[in-house]
Amino acid sequence: MMKKANGFKAIPALVLVLALLTSCGLANKSDSGSKKTDDVPVSQDAVVTSLTAKKLFSFENEVSDLYESALVYRQDEKKGIRLYSGKDTGAVYGYVYMDTDDGLFYVSDNYENYDNSDTVSSVNVFGVLDPATGKESDCKYACFEKMNDRYLRAYTATAKADEDTDEKTIKKGKHFVSQFESGTEYLYETQVFDLKTGEIVDANEIKYFDSYSNSGNKSFSDGSYLISTTETDTVYNTDDQVLFTYNPNQYQIDDYKSGYYIAKKTVNGTSTYYLLDRTGKTQSAEFSSRPDVVGKMLTVFNNNSSYDCYWFDGTPVLNETYEHVTYDELSKDLYVLESNNKSYTFINGSGEVLLTVKESKNVTVDQYNGIVKQTDKDGATGYYNFEKKDYSITAYSVSNENNMLLKVSDGDNRYDLVDATNGKTLLEGYGSSFRSGKPKDGCCFVAAPRTEGGYDIYKIQNKVDAVKNSLADDALISDNQLLKIYETKEAMFTELETALKSAGLSATIDRDNGEIMFDAAVVFSGDSADVSDSGKQLLDAFIKAYGSVLTNDKYKGFIEKTVVEGHTAPLATSTYESGLPLSQSRADNVKKYCQTIDATLAQSFEAKGYSNSMPIYNLDGTINQDASRRVTFKCVINNEF
Repeated sequence: MMKKANGFKAIPALVLVLALLTSCGLANKSDSGSKKTDDVPVSQDAVVTSLTAKKLFSFENEVSDLYESALVYRQDEKKGIRLYSGKDTGAVYGYVYMDTDDGLFYVSDNYENYDNSDTVSSVNVFGVLDPATGKESDCKYACFEKMNDRYLRAYTATAKADEDTDEKTIKKGKHFVSQFESGTEYLYETQVFDLKTGEIVDANEIKYFDSYSNSGNKSFSDGSYLISTTETDTVYNTDDQVLFTYNPNQYQIDDYKSGYYIAKKTVNGTSTYYLLDRTGKTQSAEFSSRPDVVGKMLTVFNNNSSYDCYWFDGTPVLNETYEHVTYDELSKDLYVLESNNKSYTFINGSGEVLLTVKESKNVTVDQYNGIVKQTDKDGATGYYNFEKKDYSITAYSVSNENNMLLKVSDGDNRYDLVDATNGKTLLEGYGSSFRSGKPKDGCCFVAAPRTEGGYDIYKIQNKVDAVKNSLADDALISDNQLLKIYETKEAMFTELETALKSAGLSATIDRDNGEIMFDAAVVFSGDSADVSDSGKQLLDAFIKAYGSVLTNDKYKGFIEKTVVEGHTAPLATSTYESGLPLSQSRADNVKKYCQTIDATLAQSFEAKGYSNSMPIYNLDGTINQDASRRVTFKCVINNEF
């Protein structure tokens, strides 16, 4: 797990990390469906979860745009890109364009020349940056075309095309190849750019297929691909590892969407469709038409130009058809089903109807995912949520992009951000309207302008995902249980912060990953594994405070065990093997000393060294050597709590 310092100066640290490593089965329900398949996971008991706001860093430059993985800022006449994970390109670009469809930044550090010239050299000035990996190319291409989540075609202009040329060309002013747009045309050559490595690769060596070939080979939008043979088809991930194999006589993989493969089975000329996960396990009932994935729901377009809606097990949703289905990307458990008579039905992931609202000749209704706006014939407007929580404050703006976030103003040049699931204020007292990115995977990012200048950057996330993202990849647990874990963890963190402060320890807890930071220099002297006198004093105070909270009856049994992890800095002269003994010795010695302080508490402690494999990074991508030398206390949550 790579850690990066966010915005503030990284502090050399003794770190407490609460990692929620849980797993449990996903219960099936016995609801019947017309094409229900046995042993198919169905919707869990669900709640529309409220939101959390975590400050990532402060930012002094002008924020131009926010996206789901990075922000664009302006400094003087140049633009830069700051990833929320920490990396910053610096203000080096004259041009930055984010393609929201493919999730990539197209950049140029010589855009002025491009804008004022039609020469070949002026066209080849673009590069690309992938926020997911932080990899970027040189600014020496005319344009790019995304092949999938792994590869791009990189086009380089070679000569200006004649007006009557019959050859394929690229057009200036486009970020992709097009034969249907006007503009100056150029002949070109292509290369393949690997987003994972940031390198140009041999096109003949990659496993990518534009369409089904005679052999049936195909690639999918996430970069995985299918190799077909006579008897067996195999699906591989982007690392060329096998995901699963299947018999093509039983079904074929038709497509990939929203984390699932769509399988097509044909019997006696009749086709049915169902979903597979990335291990090839069946995840849905069978449907006579190709379904689309909308959260935990499947929609099938019918002959009446509307949608039939089903849960994954084939059970119909409310036994009606709908003109439009909206899924809230932030709460991730709220659906708005729109009928053709301008009637809106709000339901959660367990199918419970939360609210039904309908337009009339006296009332106009707009819905913004979780927000209802009603305007009467006299022009009076009211905003409320699916629980009919009325907002007495004046709405500043409501946006489908922001889903459950409501931007409001009290009329005194003060702007707040409200959690529309419960009406509680997440952020308050800022100087002007917030900038926010489009939600993705249960979170979005907000730039809150301070009254004195600059911005505070926040991550907005629903409480269930705040826990789920720290689980093991294969962990399955109900949303209700995740919410219980979240609330217990938050309460425990609050009490732990109070106990640490009372013990005279100046430390803060990162509530996403549970880190408590101290000055590591007082724990060990230099590169020694021996706990120093000052380190013993710190551990004395820490274990006393830590134990006072963990032994509280409210949290008894919540922590299954505590793993003490040792880490070293990745020096140029060190290797993983050479640093492993020191990191293990540090973990062992801290555990042993903790046992002398509180043998009962430390009885569940384990010690493990990780050498230099988990360094802490600065914002510029360099390694923070001081902060990387640390000991980590990792608490494993009891999933049966």
